[in-house]
Amino acid sequence: MQRNKFIHRLFQLLNGKDYVLLKFIEPSYQEIEQDSDLDLLLTESLTAAIVAMIEADKTIVRFAFKSFSTIKHLFLYFEDDSFLQIDCLYKLIRKNLVYLDNDYLLQQKKTVNGVQTYSHFCLFEHLVFFNQLNHAGIPEKYCRYFEALPEAEGNDILNKFREKYNLEIDGFEILATFNNDLREHLISYLKKKKENSWLARCRNYGHYLLDTLKGLTMHRGLLISFTGVDGAGKSTILEDTRILLTNKFRKKTVVLRHRPSLLPILSAWK
Repeated sequence: MQRNKFIHRLFQLLNGKDYVLLKFIEPSYQEIEQDSDLDLLLTESLTAAIVAMIEADKTIVRFAFKSFSTIKHLFLYFEDDSFLQIDCLYKLIRKNLVYLDNDYLLQQKKTVNGVQTYSHFCLFEHLVFFNQLNHAGIPEKYCRYFEALPEAEGNDILNKFREKYNLEIDGFEILATFNNDLREHLISYLKKKKENSWLARCRNYGHYLLDTLKGLTMHRGLLISFTGVDGAGKSTILEDTRILLTNKFRKKTVVLRHRPSLLPILSAWK
């Protein structure tokens, strides 16, 4: 598959550079799920090198970029109908709060089968902060991953997390759901960090507002309509299309059903 071959070339390009592949739990990059995107923490100059590589790649028939203050989204469409989204992050931030510092993550990085990622403890921190700050729990697949770790390693992660953030957590499964008290505790902790001073938070919030306004002009959406008589298979095609857009192309979809009110429901006359 051209997507997998591109990912191989991508990590060849990144070899020896300062970056971190985020949320990486697979044995190797060849085994990353087909409906998963790549989250990379790196510099803007390294992102520019990736963009140049994309523009020169003959197997990519179409690509699109969306740039914001702390992230650049890359959308790649290959000749064989495969798809890849790469999110190039310059900072781990939610609205105006930096939740994990770049220097800290780069100090904790490790190499797994030719890929630079971070320690299990950093992965756990990232998942907790990212999801709780976004009013969500850790996805089930990550909970299963941590629960499958050797008992001693799992206990070490939980103990370090309890000590560092002054929290009482009995197990990984507790964090699979959103907890507002936990969220408020984490926010209070983050506001005490030097990278989240009052001035820095004001500056970051200004960037967030500008990014939000920019996003409103970018995300105009697309309307797809399916019409036909009763029993023609509209619902089946609609559901297949929704799954494709959501899982493969990572697009938010909204399904609206409408029946013209002036016409009778033909199936009711059978």
